[in-house]
Amino acid sequence: MKPAVVEFLRNATLLGLLNLLTFIIFVIVGLVFLVLRAPSRLRKRVAWGTVPLVIGVAAMYFEYTSSEHRGHTIEAVASIRRDAVIQGMLGVLGAAIFTLPALFGRQRNF
Repeated sequence: MKPAVVEFLRNATLLGLLNLLTFIIFVIVGLVFLVLRAPSRLRKRVAWGTVPLVIGVAAMYFEYTSSEHRGHTIEAVASIRRDAVIQGMLGVLGAAIFTLPALFGRQRNF
């Protein structure tokens, strides 16, 4: 497991590292709000939740399209595309974990 993670981080682009950083921050904040069950507005949560989603989809798109350049072996293209899918999933999970506590916590109506 460790060599795969090290290889993933070694081959990550700047946008991929930004995606990983926003994923970690938004997951921590989402879990803190879930534990505290603090009141929050759903609209504000959804608006902020789009940040990791957009960064994740952008990272997935750019990594996936970079795999189409010539000169890559089939194994390298498969590895790049696998990393692109992982980047997209990180963005979606970061957005979901950040917005879900707003559905389960106390709601503020104002």
